[in-house]
Amino acid sequence: MKAPLWVEADNEQLATLVPPDKIQAWLGNDRARVRAVHPADGNLILLIVMDVVGDLIRVDAARQGLVEVLNRFGPREFAGVLRAQDGLQVLLEPTSDRESLKDALLSLPVSGFPGLLESVEDAAALADRMLIQSDVRVAVLYITDGSIYAYRGDYTNPVINPSDGGDLSRRFRDRLIQERITSLLDSLMSSSAPLFFLHLERERDSLNSVYQNGITQFAQATGGEALFCESVAQIRPYLEQIAERVRSQQVVTLVPPDGVEGRVRLRLEVEGAKIAYREQFDVAKRSADDKSKRR
Repeated sequence: MKAPLWVEADNEQLATLVPPDKIQAWLGNDRARVRAVHPADGNLILLIVMDVVGDLIRVDAARQGLVEVLNRFGPREFAGVLRAQDGLQVLLEPTSDRESLKDALLSLPVSGFPGLLESVEDAAALADRMLIQSDVRVAVLYITDGSIYAYRGDYTNPVINPSDGGDLSRRFRDRLIQERITSLLDSLMSSSAPLFFLHLERERDSLNSVYQNGITQFAQATGGEALFCESVAQIRPYLEQIAERVRSQQVVTLVPPDGVEGRVRLRLEVEGAKIAYREQFDVAKRSADDKSKRR
């Protein structure tokens, strides 16, 4: 299994790459072996998922900000562009070609319905396949502006029986949103890549607050981060903040102890450093072949 790790240390070398023998790891109460660490200056793939349907001023600010951020990427840092509407669609495979990235972002249509809730599982699964198949760091970044009221499917839980004043759906209008968020969280616990979200407009009404809180939970559960803009002026600095965190991650490859499976708590320690990492994972049951390969 692989876990993202961020290190703050006076030793700059430690902040870039922690030697495997300097990390202590536990899954639950059992020690886990650290097989490898992929450094913060190693290969990186950022999957940018565009889920934009609204205010062109905010969307254009996000697109221009992304172009500037990507122009500062190094030769070992790649990005791909995807679209969340009507199912997850790959618009541009991961590349280091900045002009191709610019063209894909600036030509992206701004229309349709929000697609975050319908696409986030697929985006996480795609990132995980990249993590498994190659020695890279991978992260997903959603740029979104959707309101819960704008989804194609109705998540706002309309009153089931309009003639019944005691209908519980009148009192618990966020029930469908909560159920969907809980289901997605359960699924995301088995993924490894961190998810980041930049929502271009903070909403304050009760149902959108539940929805945006769910987005925050997706980020926290996977070791990522979610930021919500109060104004257009916040879009670019928030993008830069997320990009810095994406680029500074190290990836720790762990070998779970025999018998450890299901939902477990991860604990990491690095002597002489302040660290941040994802604390819970769903560890899959391993076959006999898997157990022999890890030795």
